[in-house]
Amino acid sequence: ICIRDSLSIGMRGHSLIFTTGAGNPMIALSYNLKCDAHMEMIEKTEYLIKGDNIFDVALIIQKLDQILAGFNAEKAHIQKKKAEFYALNTAFGRDIIAILQAFS
Repeated sequence: ICIRDSLSIGMRGHSLIFTTGAGNPMIALSYNLKCDAHMEMIEKTEYLIKGDNIFDVALIIQKLDQILAGFNAEKAHIQKKKAEFYALNTAFGRDIIAILQAFS
């Protein structure tokens, strides 16, 4: 669920990855380890809702209120993580190319 193109509530790993790529804050309704791992990687486990709590509307609204109260700081944090991931992926891609060229 995208809210005004500025934050998301996601249950799937790729929705969280997409939201991070957009540089936006998110709430993860986790049913598997992919969601947990992503929220740990971006250091935002306070917005990870697990188990039967994913059906707790009051908790989801509470988390939304928390994000909105500090929206600029939350967005800046995600944008920083986005830049870090981009740099890591770019370096990884260069390493793969170098390895492939070494065996060509």
